[in-house]
Amino acid sequence: MSDSDRNRQQQGHSPEVLAIGGAESWGEEVGNGMKPAADDVQSVVIPDTGHWVAEQAPEEMLAALTEFLAPYRDVE
Repeated sequence: MSDSDRNRQQQGHSPEVLAIGGAESWGEEVGNGMKPAADDVQSVVIPDTGHWVAEQAPEEMLAALTEFLAPYRDVE
């Protein structure tokens, strides 16, 4: 863990993270790799998709992003 990650955790400034991986590429490891940097990591693994998730599964990617960002819509 880097010093900046350690400082962020100690100060309580941990962002919410959405980690999206293709099942035929990094899959769940995308989310696992983010866990040292953030306390709230949500992982989505999109089946039958490789490294280029946005190009190979645009609808599934959009659905994951829409769900993750829904709580922040219309917030002032």
